[in-house]
Amino acid sequence: MKMMKRSFLAVAALALVVSPAAFADSKAELIALEQKMLDGTIAGDMSLFMKTVAPGFVFTTPDGLLQSAADLEKDMKSGKFKLVDSKNEEMQVHLHGDTAIVTYRSWDKGIYEGQAFEGRNRWTDVFVKQGKAWRLVASQGTALPPAPSK
Repeated sequence: MKMMKRSFLAVAALALVVSPAAFADSKAELIALEQKMLDGTIAGDMSLFMKTVAPGFVFTTPDGLLQSAADLEKDMKSGKFKLVDSKNEEMQVHLHGDTAIVTYRSWDKGIYEGQAFEGRNRWTDVFVKQGKAWRLVASQGTALPPAPSK
């Protein structure tokens, strides 16, 4: 029993030594992936987004609608939804084994159903590592009140 306990502690200590670099790599990879998906969406190219989402992906829009990846792609292709500009801030990656939660705030400007919109949102994106790739399984947006005037 003591030998097993020592072995477990040795493995746990080794994980602490090795993990920070792997965590830093995963965090940088996810931040870059989020930016590339955003850049593609602004350009009207959903290919990276569609390759990244996992089967069964669930998207909750800032106004509370539930959409699948196919719904979102259809809205983009039809012109129902167009993201004109967006900037992400305060991005944080929270790693939990093969699951990552990415939180950030965005300022978004676009057109939805022919109406211009502009606003700030808080996002929570959930990724799962499948093989060597991060797959987006869920995204939740929450509308924020307008920024206070200075």
